[in-house]
Amino acid sequence: MYFQCIIRERPASEGQGRVWRSLRSATAGTTKVGGERKVKEGMEMNRLKAVYRGWGIPCAGTKVYAARYREEWLKKIPQAGVCRRAELLYQQLDEFLRRKVRAVLSREPKT
Repeated sequence: MYFQCIIRERPASEGQGRVWRSLRSATAGTTKVGGERKVKEGMEMNRLKAVYRGWGIPCAGTKVYAARYREEWLKKIPQAGVCRRAELLYQQLDEFLRRKVRAVLSREPKT
């Protein structure tokens, strides 16, 4: 993996360890298409729930993805860095859903 080639020593603190894992997971589910990295379909949802499960926060169902409940869910994460990662995952999820809707609408016949 790219990051392992650059940084070989162990992180000095728990905070650095979390950053290391975030960097690793940020590229783990991506593919390179046309010179830019694209997240594989559906990975955002899995990663988002993994953040909450990692902190022992139960997140069954789809409420965790709903925009109106996001602030409530983000308040459950005790660490600021992890909360920021969840915010970024929400942004990726929103972009993924927008692309999916555009693709569906572009296939429908225009009247």
